Amino acid sequence: MQKNRYYLFGIALTLLVLLILGNDYIRRDNAITVALLTMADETIGAIEEVACGVFFEGKDQDHCFQDAAIRQGDASVCEKIKGETFSKLAGNPPRDKCYMLIAVKKKDITLCGKIKGGLISYTPKMCLEKVAMGALAGKK
Repeated sequence: MQKNRYYLFGIALTLLVLLILGNDYIRRDNAITVALLTMADETIGAIEEVACGVFFEGKDQDHCFQDAAIRQGDASVCEKIKGETFSKLAGNPPRDKCYMLIAVKKKDITLCGKIKGGLISYTPKMCLEKVAMGALAGKK
């Protein structure tokens, strides 16, 4: 039950924002709407980050931190991902994926350099390709 509290709070906060915005939330071309939705997502991510350290352990905690980092667009949160499930293998796939997804979200190729890679992990090259594809898709 405690594990779901932050999800419920996040849902409540999102619903509150949507109620304030009314039907206009559908219009993604409205700069104010986009800014408010981004701010709400970042706030949910910050709340989620705190909850991750309190309510979760192991790989569940890693995935929680990953989601919080992506919502906030904050690569420093990726450092909290321990990747203990992969300790016998080289690399930390959840942390590498975290960096990659934030790099794509922010169109920031410098984050690809933080990816260590490994036997079953993501690579800096994969990250660069995804950022490039995302940038190209955004120009359409």
